[in-house]
Amino acid sequence: MSWPDGSDGDLIIKAGTTRQVASGIVGNFKSIVIEAGGVLEIGPGSGWTVLGCSGDSQIDGQIRACTGERAGTFEYTAPDAYVL
Repeated sequence: MSWPDGSDGDLIIKAGTTRQVASGIVGNFKSIVIEAGGVLEIGPGSGWTVLGCSGDSQIDGQIRACTGERAGTFEYTAPDAYVL
């Protein structure tokens, strides 16, 4: 069986909502949708957080990482030139 297989279902974060996940999780999602105005907040902690997605992903909102007392919004460009 290949990974990710989507066994955690869909991760959908609607506009105006925030979903918090612990640092260090390994998510195995079928799809990931973060609507504009939605926020996925990771942490605090120091563990690597992996968000696997077997289907489509659409990230129009924010992904925030919190480490200790510091929090920030980070922007990365994926190899296919999509800004994450």
